[in-house]
Amino acid sequence: MESVSSAETAAATADATVPTGVTLTNPGSPLRGTVGLSGAAFDTGSGIALIRFQLAPTGTTAWSDGCTTTTSPASCTLMTNAFADGVYDLRVLATDGAGNATASATIAGRRIDNTGPTVNLASPAAYVSGTVTLTATATDAGSGLTSLRIERAPTGASTWTAICTVATSPASCPWSTTALPNGGYDLRAVATDAAGNTTNSALVANRIVDNTAPTATDIQTTNVAGGVAGKPETGDVITYSFSEPMAPASILSGWTGAATPVMARFVNGTPDVISIFNAADTTQLALGNMTSGKKYVTTTTTFSASSMVLSGNTIVITLGTAGGATATSTQTTSLQWTTSTAATDRAGNPLGATTVTETGALDLDF
Repeated sequence: MESVSSAETAAATADATVPTGVTLTNPGSPLRGTVGLSGAAFDTGSGIALIRFQLAPTGTTAWSDGCTTTTSPASCTLMTNAFADGVYDLRVLATDGAGNATASATIAGRRIDNTGPTVNLASPAAYVSGTVTLTATATDAGSGLTSLRIERAPTGASTWTAICTVATSPASCPWSTTALPNGGYDLRAVATDAAGNTTNSALVANRIVDNTAPTATDIQTTNVAGGVAGKPETGDVITYSFSEPMAPASILSGWTGAATPVMARFVNGTPDVISIFNAADTTQLALGNMTSGKKYVTTTTTFSASSMVLSGNTIVITLGTAGGATATSTQTTSLQWTTSTAATDRAGNPLGATTVTETGALDLDF
């Protein structure tokens, strides 16, 4: 009888030897973004089949693959933003063709931090001059704050210049504006943590640098419609003009610039002197004094319930009710306004001390 031999089978390779020399190079800490990992593993039997770079929250055994490769020396790219921020242990797990596996020594306590700091810049006044203190604060719950910087740029520009840099929060630094051109500047704070994450604060936009003192430019009176020319009476207007808008609270404490009641005072003299007081007639406003060279009163006379309003570069007083008799002047002379240096512009620059002469043709005033 003819015999039939079975098909020859391939020789099986027996491999009970685990991979050796399994190592992980310390990647440092903290880690963010894309991180290159490297290590090594060797196997003299069935050969290295897979090398896994693994992470587990520190103190646990909940290992997850970060990235893998099949060759040794091993390298791969870990996308750290696939993992929640926190502290992790790292290892390499090498497996050979027979399924034998060896883990490297664990590198413990590597922090993943892909979250930037929180940062805030306190807003200075809308108008600034001289040296201004700027304050920024920042916190970082991950790798920790390493730098807090305050910067400036011309309003709307993207070229930023550092004003100061500190390593801790808060940052409080002087901003010297005197060497800068007058104009608008944007401000921001920039915080950086140990992982290299950077956060910009909300923009503090268009802070106006103004280191130029205001000047008084003109003084005028306008007769109320239908009124008697040359005679101060209800509805007549005094207009004080400046080179720029003034800070209303420097004229009258608490004033915002909106229409507010004041008292106009005409003091008998040679010549008469006109000044503006608060509504209670107890405090003179920082509008200085005005003389006309004319005689309007024979005794001090006040106009109660007068009104004052800030309008652009002018402060306008509308006379209220006269508390006494006023006369009609027939003289055509120029008003003379002596300023008060207590008045300031919106940046705090004081008004220059001067006497301003009314412009235009000579008239009766009022």
